Amino acid sequence: MGRKGKRGISIEGAQRVATAWLSGKYPTCQTAVSAGLGRAVENRNAFRYRRLTEELLDISLPSLRPQNIVHSHAHEEALRFDWEKPFTTVAVTDCHYSASRRWAAHDIACQIIQEVRPRLLVVGGDALNAGQISSWPREGWIDKEELVDEYDATRMYTDELADAGPRGMLKKWLIGNHDFRVEKQLSQRVPDFEGMPGTTLDELFPRWGLWMELMGQ
Repeated sequence: MGRKGKRGISIEGAQRVATAWLSGKYPTCQTAVSAGLGRAVENRNAFRYRRLTEELLDISLPSLRPQNIVHSHAHEEALRFDWEKPFTTVAVTDCHYSASRRWAAHDIACQIIQEVRPRLLVVGGDALNAGQISSWPREGWIDKEELVDEYDATRMYTDELADAGPRGMLKKWLIGNHDFRVEKQLSQRVPDFEGMPGTTLDELFPRWGLWMELMGQ
C-alpha cells in the first residue's frame, strides 16, 4: 500500500505517472497516466490524475508535444511584438474542448501550426466550454462535464497548440462568452475573493495573453 495521497492516487502512483510522463514514450495524457498507474484510465480521468500528480509532487508537467518552448510572460511578449512588420497568423476558434473526447480538428490545427510556423497564434474565444456553470438548462439527458475536468482538458489542448508553433510565437486568446463564465461566476458567488491567486483566466492559463480584442495592449 503506497503512502497516502489524495482522491485515488498515492504519492508512489504520482511518481510513476511523472516518470512515465517525462520518459518521452507516451504521446497523450491518457497513455502516460495509464502507463504510470499500470491500468487503463479513461481520457477524462487522465487529466485529473495529471493535475493531482502535479499537486502531490509540487511540479508542473510539460506538454507532451515534442517542442518544449520556454516563453516569457504572455503580456510582455505582446508589448515586444512588432505589429508593423508583416507576419503570418493562424487562428482557431470555438474549440469547446472536452475531457471525454479529442477533436480531430484540434490535431489538424496543430499540424497546420507546425507547417505554417506563424508569428501570431490566435484562439478566437470559447476554448473553455464551462457548461457546468452555464445559465442554460440541461439539454435532455446529456450530462454536463465537471468544470475542473474541462479546465484540465482545455489546459492540455491549448498547451499543445502553443507548443506546435515556433519559438517566440505570440499567443493571443480572445475571451469568449463561455470562457468568461469562470470569472463571472466567481465575481458573483465569492466577491470577497477578488484579487486572490487563481481567480482570473490569466492565472488559470498563464501561457496565453487573454484579451477582449486582438489589438488591445
